[in-house]
Amino acid sequence: MLSVYCDGSSTDRGGRAGGWAFVVVRDGVELTAGSGGAKATTNNLMELAAARAGLEAATKLKLADEEVELVTDSRYVLEQLGGGVRGRWVRGHSGEQFNERADALAHQAKQAFIPAKVKRRLERRRR
Repeated sequence: MLSVYCDGSSTDRGGRAGGWAFVVVRDGVELTAGSGGAKATTNNLMELAAARAGLEAATKLKLADEEVELVTDSRYVLEQLGGGVRGRWVRGHSGEQFNERADALAHQAKQAFIPAKVKRRLERRRR
């Protein structure tokens, strides 16, 4: 079975930078991963983008009769599946290896879409 771990990340408010990522796994081994983002988005849109991109990647990798499961920490994504894919919810930030990897990739992807002046302001707040 292929497992597609997916996650989205966005700033606190909608209409701000966001990132998405997926990790495709078979038998505990990462086969491929991908990420991207947007300058102005919402967390739900990033969660859905991650699921879509991950499922597309899994489709290219899967064997003829191989089952695919979508693993997400977003209940919203699971509600949108419509029964065509097996879905599994995991608690976010709970230490689950591939969910944490997808989360880190999504966060990293988001950084590319945050304007430099906003990054500087956030950095000053952290000090």
